Amino acid sequence: QKSRSGGVAREYPPFRSVSGKNSGPQAGILTAAFARAGLDVEVDIQPAKSLVIYALSEEGTPAVMGEKGDFKEVPSEHLVFVPFFVKTARYYYLAADHQPIKWNGNLENMRGRVLGLESAPETDAYDKADIRVVVDNLTDLLQKLLKGEIDVVGADAERVTWAMNTYFPENKDALVPMKVPAWQSFSFAVFNTGYKNGQLLSGRFADALRQMLKDGSYERLLKESGETWVLTPSQ
Repeated sequence: QKSRSGGVAREYPPFRSVSGKNSGPQAGILTAAFARAGLDVEVDIQPAKSLVIYALSEEGTPAVMGEKGDFKEVPSEHLVFVPFFVKTARYYYLAADHQPIKWNGNLENMRGRVLGLESAPETDAYDKADIRVVVDNLTDLLQKLLKGEIDVVGADAERVTWAMNTYFPENKDALVPMKVPAWQSFSFAVFNTGYKNGQLLSGRFADALRQMLKDGSYERLLKESGETWVLTPSQ
């Protein structure tokens, strides 16, 4: 007999969204992996990171979902992070830029530029390359880029496509993605081992995820999500 429980995630469209098909591809993968592990889980998408962190402290929550930086202020001794989704970020600049940026993986290519990011960088590499970083939400960063207030935006590629189609459809062809990816990052299912069965659940979830990757059901779920892009799952 499967028990019914809830997983909690911060909204992060198009990967996790209250308006996305089946709440987005990540919610579908989380639900399917838990089903294989014998747990019937419904994913609750929340607008604020604080609500996800609060849910992590509740014993009835099997897992929460998010990016590693979401939990940097949470004591980590009882947390298990299981990567289950890989996202590829790119740097974007205006097609009308008279000094196009030839990004080849070296930040020196952007020396003197103003770069917009969704979260503060955990490295001083940008400072060393004389790149000024502006931190803001993605919609405001794209608006600043379109207005010429910043030079570059770095963000997950699918999020930029979603935001441009949603908020700036008339300008969706105004941005140029640099060919070389900026970085890759994981989304995680996060388990609290301080509660009963937390460690056991994390292991069962990881095993189920490996089975899904092996039998092709992970890839099928991505295709069924209704998106046209293809993502590389975590190995």
